[in-house]
Amino acid sequence: MNVEQDTALRAVSLAKWEANMKTTIIVVAGAIAVIIGGLWSAGFFQKVDFTVQEIGPMKAVYLEHKGAYSKIVSKIDETAKYLEENKISRLESFGEYFDDPQKVKTEDLRSNAGFIVEKLPKVKPPLMMKTFAKKSYVTASFTGHPMIGVMVVYPKAMKWLGANSYDISGPVIELYNLNGKKITTTYLFEVKKGAPSK
Repeated sequence: MNVEQDTALRAVSLAKWEANMKTTIIVVAGAIAVIIGGLWSAGFFQKVDFTVQEIGPMKAVYLEHKGAYSKIVSKIDETAKYLEENKISRLESFGEYFDDPQKVKTEDLRSNAGFIVEKLPKVKPPLMMKTFAKKSYVTASFTGHPMIGVMVVYPKAMKWLGANSYDISGPVIELYNLNGKKITTTYLFEVKKGAPSK
């Protein structure tokens, strides 16, 4: 093989390498764009605002749940079935969360799940009912899957509460409002004024 042939082969190999690299870059860039688009659609980059509001009273029909918070959907569905069968009108569904998953074992987490209703009906066990009294809550809303909301809203909430000298003083309530295919979750943080942050 003479020098000219060797040079030509090197040029061809380089051209193939460059073509492969361009294809790889395009594929990777496309994948990144799809991932970012998916995260954007899921609400990962959603702006979350916090305000203090007086909310309540709210009447609720619910079932108690123990275990992973992600498993409360079955309790909501069971409550919905009872309300539908008994022709009881309902508003948005809700979850009431008593324990911090970072401090309590998954199997020991306590929560309630069901629906806010206009009037308290008579229910049969294991269904329960109660009224959430009118209270001041720190509130926020998030449109997207509630599980994504947990990752987006809670870290920001903890930061905001600390910066504004609030301590969580009771269970967190999440209200789920389904509008077509969109779910908007309203977060109600029961709070009390704590020591000013340093």
